[in-house]
Amino acid sequence: MIAGGQAADGTPLGSAEVFNPANNIFTLTTNPMNDARYGHAAGGINIAGFAGVLVTGGFDPTNVAQSTETFNNSSGAFVTGPNMTDSREGHTATAFNDDTTDVLVAGGQDAHGTVLNTAEITNPTATSATSPMNSPRVNAATVLLAEPFAGTCPANAVITGGSDGTTPLQTAELFNPANHTFTLTDDVSLGGSKMNAARAFHTATLLHNSGALRFLVAGGEGVGGVAQASAEIFDVGTKKFTLTTALGGTDMIVTRQKHTATAFAETTVLIAGGVDSSGNALSSAEVFDLSTNSFTAVGSMHVARFNHAATILPSGKVLITGGDDGSGHTLNTAEIFDPVTNKFTLTTDASLGGNNMNVARKLHTATAF
Repeated sequence: MIAGGQAADGTPLGSAEVFNPANNIFTLTTNPMNDARYGHAAGGINIAGFAGVLVTGGFDPTNVAQSTETFNNSSGAFVTGPNMTDSREGHTATAFNDDTTDVLVAGGQDAHGTVLNTAEITNPTATSATSPMNSPRVNAATVLLAEPFAGTCPANAVITGGSDGTTPLQTAELFNPANHTFTLTDDVSLGGSKMNAARAFHTATLLHNSGALRFLVAGGEGVGGVAQASAEIFDVGTKKFTLTTALGGTDMIVTRQKHTATAFAETTVLIAGGVDSSGNALSSAEVFDLSTNSFTAVGSMHVARFNHAATILPSGKVLITGGDDGSGHTLNTAEIFDPVTNKFTLTTDASLGGNNMNVARKLHTATAF
C-alpha cells in the first residue's frame, strides 16, 4: 500500500495505490484517503480475518493532522478511525501484530510545533495514551523486537534517536507493552547503553542471527546537521549498542540520511538512496551483512532519491518508490532490487512489464500487509 505523500506542488496527497508484485502493476485505490497527508506514519495489520494498513497523522491541507484511518483490503476502502490524543507528524508507527490490530504511535511534532514525548496505542476503533517517553523526539526510528506476523507478540519495541527539535539525540528507549512504559536503554534497571552517536533521519532494522535478535542502526543526521556513515548494532540480550567498526566490520561506504534500510534476509539489509553530508541526493546503494558487520556496494538505483519509501516483497526483493531527486523533481518512478543480482530494475522495464506509480509522491508511506 502506497499512501499519501507530498505532490510536486507541495500539497498533501489523498491518493493511494496498491502494488501487485505478481505483475509489477500499481493500481489506484477506488477511493482516496479521507484526509490528504504527508509526513505521516503507517502500520501494516495482518491477523486472522483482517489485512490492512493503519495511517496516522502527518501534514494535512490545514495543519498537522490528529486523524487516523484504516485501509481494509477486503473492502478496498479507507475507513476513518479515532483521532489520536495529539496531532503528529514525523512520528513513528509500529504494528504489534499480536493477534490484535494495535499500533504503537510515538513522538513527532504537533500542530503548534512542539516536539512530543507522548505516545499512544491506536487501532481502527480506539486509541489510548501510554506513559510518556523520557525525551521528546521527532524523526526517530523504531524497531519491534519480534518476527513480524509470528504470533509471538506482544513484544517490546525500541525507539532510537530522533531530534528534540534542536539537537539529534543519542538516547534510545525500550517500550514495554505489558505496562505501557518507556525505559531508557542505559537505565540501571536494563544495564544497557546509549547509542554511540546522536542520530535523526536514520534507520533501524531488525535482524536475526541463529535466533538471537539484533538490529542495525545506520547513518542519519548527526550533531552539526551533517549526514554520517557510522552504524551500530543493538544486542537485544544485553541492551547495548556497539559500533560495527568495533565488531570488526565497517562504516557505511557513503554518508547518508533520509535513506531507506530494508532487511531482505535474516542477516542482510539493503541501504538505498538518501542525502549525503553535502546535501546531494544519492542513487548509490549498499548491503549490510551481519555475519561480517560490513557494508558492500551494490548496483546503484536508476534515479537518485531521498524521502522515498522501501518495502520488502514476498519474493525477497525490495520495492523502492517515489521520493525527491534532489533537483526539485518529485518522482513517480519505482524500481525493484534483486538480491541475487544485486541490481535495481525499473518497474517499467520490459523484463518486469510493470508501470510507474500513478502519482508522483515523496514523504509517503509504503506498507506491506
